[in-house]
Amino acid sequence: MFKSTCSFCLLLALLLVSTFAQAQNAAVIIAKKSSWKYEASGTDLSTAWKEPSFNDDHWQSGNGILGFGESYINTALNAGYITYYFRKSFTLAVSPAVMTQLTLMVNYDDGFVAYLNGQEVARRNAPTAANVPPAFNAAATAERSVTDTTTFETIDLSAHRNLLVAGQTNVLAFHGLNSSANDDDFLILPELTATNLGGSGVGQYFETATPGGPNGEGLFGFVEDTTFSHDRGFYETPFDVTIATATAGATIYYTLDGSEPVAANSAAALYTGPVHIDTTTTLRAAAYKDGFRPADVDTQTYIFLDHVVRQGEIGVQYVEISNTNTVGTLSGTTDWAFPTINGTSSTQWVPRQATGGATPFGTFVTAWESAAATTTE
Repeated sequence: MFKSTCSFCLLLALLLVSTFAQAQNAAVIIAKKSSWKYEASGTDLSTAWKEPSFNDDHWQSGNGILGFGESYINTALNAGYITYYFRKSFTLAVSPAVMTQLTLMVNYDDGFVAYLNGQEVARRNAPTAANVPPAFNAAATAERSVTDTTTFETIDLSAHRNLLVAGQTNVLAFHGLNSSANDDDFLILPELTATNLGGSGVGQYFETATPGGPNGEGLFGFVEDTTFSHDRGFYETPFDVTIATATAGATIYYTLDGSEPVAANSAAALYTGPVHIDTTTTLRAAAYKDGFRPADVDTQTYIFLDHVVRQGEIGVQYVEISNTNTVGTLSGTTDWAFPTINGTSSTQWVPRQATGGATPFGTFVTAWESAAATTTE
């Protein structure tokens, strides 16, 4: 027993070590599904649109995934064009000199040319030679399959990190290309990350291993579950519930209607002090902290006896049974449940079909008829 327990502990330790690594100061510069400026009217913008100095105030804004033709699109673009333009401005807080890796992850359909501060840094299915911007009416050279568009392609931009400028506005721009104006789908979803392998490194947890490549978004730890001053159960008088978590700096959200306690839920409230409970209530809460995995949702149900004892009576439920067609004759050994009714032997009863027969409790009524007296029970 001791040997098997130690083996399990060793296996658990190995699993934990495999998910914990030095973060190497990896940072997400442009996150997936962040807000982008876009132009989707098929207009000829020449080449100035990709420069940091270009004024895109009149462009529309939308969160990735941008495109059309798929149910998971977050920002729907107008279909019927070959060309779509996208810009994302950002400020770099550190010098690009300390970066050892710059990575672009992009999901696309059907093609694109990417520009960093006006300079081309990547292209896929583009019709022109490298560093030659495609015309506004140029189509992608190939159409991507549905399978292709379910995964991200990783592109190393480390050779172009010198294009970044610390403390000033930088722009990542995309010329999106569709295979034709009649194509029924299009999408673009980029993410830009930077890694400083020379930094001190902070331990983080990662859900996905990336051997030989930069780490993805990591977690510093896990938020402790919430605790409640009052446990679930029956109560007779109102009370105040205090909710807490052992994780310093964590934020707690709660709901009183049984829904998910998340910030995006309009029914959720930010916990700032004790919650007053004076009626039968389902209280749910969870704790959150940036850079940490959120706590599990905890639920407490408080039932006030006064409310329960005053519930209306359900009363007797009458069930109408009709359509008494014979469905079998009881003889020998069968799968029927033979009843004994009024002392009559079960082999003298015949089962009948019955429509209806459902009670409010989810149970059903079965009709039996005496073969001799044709009495239905």
